[in-house]
Amino acid sequence: MDLTHFLMSGDIHIMKKSRIILIVLAVIIFIAAVVVWWQFDNIKAVYYWWKYSESDIEQMTKKNNEELNDFIKDNPEYSVHPTTPLEEKLYQDGIINDDELADMLTEKTTVEEIFGKNIELSDDGALIDSATGEKISTEKASQLKEEQKQASKKESTKSDPKTNKPHSNGADDKKENSSQKGSASDVGASVGSSIGSTVGGNAPTANSGSKPNQGSTESSGNAMSAEISACIAKVYVLRSSFVGQLNALYSQAVSSYEALPDNQKESGKQSIISSLYPQAVALEASCDSQMEQILAELQGLLSASGGDTSLVGKIRSAYNSEKSLKKAYYLNQI
Repeated sequence: MDLTHFLMSGDIHIMKKSRIILIVLAVIIFIAAVVVWWQFDNIKAVYYWWKYSESDIEQMTKKNNEELNDFIKDNPEYSVHPTTPLEEKLYQDGIINDDELADMLTEKTTVEEIFGKNIELSDDGALIDSATGEKISTEKASQLKEEQKQASKKESTKSDPKTNKPHSNGADDKKENSSQKGSASDVGASVGSSIGSTVGGNAPTANSGSKPNQGSTESSGNAMSAEISACIAKVYVLRSSFVGQLNALYSQAVSSYEALPDNQKESGKQSIISSLYPQAVALEASCDSQMEQILAELQGLLSASGGDTSLVGKIRSAYNSEKSLKKAYYLNQI
């Protein structure tokens, strides 16, 4: 083998080796990028924890929520509002459920309609009767809600569901049925007359200038807005549910820690965190999945109605940011 051939073979070997190194580096960079993308919320959480104080994180969370809330307020066609402190209290204490909170957020019902009286939050976060200022316990609030539900049922059953008239005794029913009987021709004539007068009364005149389908179009638009509002409400309900479950998990960790003897607390802390960590991961995965389902539904509704689909991106961004901020908040508690 001459010198030239030896040098050329050496160059080829170096080129091959360099190419392998470049491929390995590319794979490492790709994996690192995937890990960063996959763990982006966690990386941000550690960064927030390292850079900001607990009060800073609370303010950042508040600002993050306000940005989304302001967008909702700027679109008044959607009848939905962010969860109020009172609604959050009622929900987290288990007094109202998901559906009831959603109905309150979309203004289908009110506190007074659910409890039969106005309830407010005192300065110390307790439930109070707006009229008397008397404090209302969780048990009392649940009782008021059940009593109001029973009262509403009784009120609805006072009227006959078929005739929408008050129930009468048997004799009155027979008398009413007797007075309603007649020949087939009488009934036919009566129905025919009624239909004729209805059609005649509703038919637009040639000079009226009314559009036959205007009402149905407006009704369809209102129905779509109501669907979008209900879908946005699901986002707020899911947020409240997720935060509540996280707080419960944190409380469980604190209780376990405080139950340890003083000489085992430092060593037992890591064990408690490790035991609860899988539950936190599963909770996050479940919440992520549910949020994506809601956002997919919202995307479809907004696209179908010609609405501003950027709302979907704003919600997803606010959700991911709050997750990182929540993790940073809990890191500060360790």
